[in-house]
Amino acid sequence: MSDAIELGLYDSDTGKSLKPLHVEDVSEWTDRKQMRLIYTSAARGPIVQLQGDCMSIHYFYCEDESRKMISEDTRRFGFQPGELLALVDRYAPETPHD
Repeated sequence: MSDAIELGLYDSDTGKSLKPLHVEDVSEWTDRKQMRLIYTSAARGPIVQLQGDCMSIHYFYCEDESRKMISEDTRRFGFQPGELLALVDRYAPETPHD
C-alpha cells in the first residue's frame, strides 16, 4: 500500500527522494473525507506527513518546535484539541531511523 503513495519529499542533506515507511488512515478522527499519517525518515530525523483532501504538510515530529506546530494545527485539520499529536505519537514507528 505505501509503495504507491508519493510523498513529494526529498532529504535536503542527501538529495534522495523519501519513501513511506508506514501509513495510517485517521479519517475517522476528523471531519475531513480523507486524512492519513505517512511516516518516513530523513537524515535530520523522523517525519510525519499529514495528507488529506487537497493538502499535505509534514513535520519532524520528534522536534519540540514541530510538536508545537502539530498542536497548533489540530483544529485547522478538524481534530479535537490534543488529538492530532496523540495520533502522531500512537502510530509512529518504533524505530524511525532504520
